[in-house]
Amino acid sequence: MINFWQNTSLRSSIEWAYDTNTKDMIQTLVYQREKNNPGTGNVRLGINRLFEPTINFYRETMGIEWLLPVDDKGISKNDDYCYIFNYELNQLDSSEYEVIKKYSNINTMLIMNIKTPDK
Repeated sequence: MINFWQNTSLRSSIEWAYDTNTKDMIQTLVYQREKNNPGTGNVRLGINRLFEPTINFYRETMGIEWLLPVDDKGISKNDDYCYIFNYELNQLDSSEYEVIKKYSNINTMLIMNIKTPDK
């Protein structure tokens, strides 16, 4: 019993620990949209494929119509924002992105593309 209580987490499970901050990331993205460009078209979010089901779930259940459905194809230069693991930042040109928020407990970050072709 002691081992069970010491290793129990009400925030995440071992299998889905990477999704611990996905809801917070969505709320941060909503805040960024309202702060920077409310009502100005759709937002494209590039992601690591692991986050696809959960982000699409929150998108639908929270009624975030301006957020385009995410897919499991990874990130691209056309994405307005990206939610990725920290190590994936090495694959990008850091001069084209601004870090919005880091989630150190799972080593992920939400970044904004400051050089999307539409901007």
